[in-house]
Amino acid sequence: MPDSRPAIELRALTKRYGRAVGIDGLDIEIATGEVFGLLGPNGAGKTTTLRCLVGLLRPSSGAVRGLDPVADHGRFARSVGHLPGELRLYP
Repeated sequence: MPDSRPAIELRALTKRYGRAVGIDGLDIEIATGEVFGLLGPNGAGKTTTLRCLVGLLRPSSGAVRGLDPVADHGRFARSVGHLPGELRLYP
């Protein structure tokens, strides 16, 4: 029987930097096999959302459900692509 749970689920995801708000109560469901992209203007929270999703930032509140980017890192890394905007590689 196929699994009907979302592969990734964000519920009330919030990230604050002091008084500044990077993400405010974001809800997203991404189904297994779905191709998903984030679009929006500069400062909309796209990079902050991805950083929370891949475990580079901890949300201030809310939840990231599905594959845990830390505990399930091996499985997670094979199923999520992330290319940071400020990519730095060794020479």
